[in-house]
Amino acid sequence: MAIIRARFARERPAQWLGPQELVAAIRNAALQAGLPIARARGDRGPWLAQSGPPLGLGHLSQCEYVDLTLTAPCSAAEFAERLRPWLPAGIRLLWQRRLPPGAPGIQHAVKRLRYRVTDLRWRADAITQFEAAGYFPCFRRKQRKLKEIDLKQHVHQLTADGIYLHIDLSVCAEGLVKPYEIVSAVFGVAHAEAVLLPVERTGALVDSSAAKQLVERL
Repeated sequence: MAIIRARFARERPAQWLGPQELVAAIRNAALQAGLPIARARGDRGPWLAQSGPPLGLGHLSQCEYVDLTLTAPCSAAEFAERLRPWLPAGIRLLWQRRLPPGAPGIQHAVKRLRYRVTDLRWRADAITQFEAAGYFPCFRRKQRKLKEIDLKQHVHQLTADGIYLHIDLSVCAEGLVKPYEIVSAVFGVAHAEAVLLPVERTGALVDSSAAKQLVERL
């Protein structure tokens, strides 16, 4: 058995794939390439292909992680050589490695995510106000109820560079705050406008070792 962790880009031809559709496309490409993906409970269970935190529909990404469990030994180089020709348009393999025994699965290994939002409304005073606040509320409507979220518990860093807003988000047990929620709460952009802004996931902090050391940062 071998577990390969791979990082993919999700580009425009694939930007409207849902999380499960993205994993299915990668899994199907691996099967077409003849890679021996394992299944749970023998030959009848689900394929052992797990992905990291879900990405919003329409967003681009440079760091979509998938763990694939193989039934036979396979080096990272062989995995990449066999898989690349079979990947569909919009899904590009960027990086791959074999995981050491005992390494945490990708669903528990991603500690932070970085996003880049493109617009012209990134006011320095709004960022300063957010940084200085001890508590910064954001309200999310769910099942006709408003849920209050403290963005300070989720946003590790918020910076602007010209037309780009960079958001570093902590991955919490209660789920991810969405970039448009931060844009709306911090900069006062209407929800209907914020959800339409171009968003790209550009980086991740991932624990890939059995010792739980944070080893990769884009």
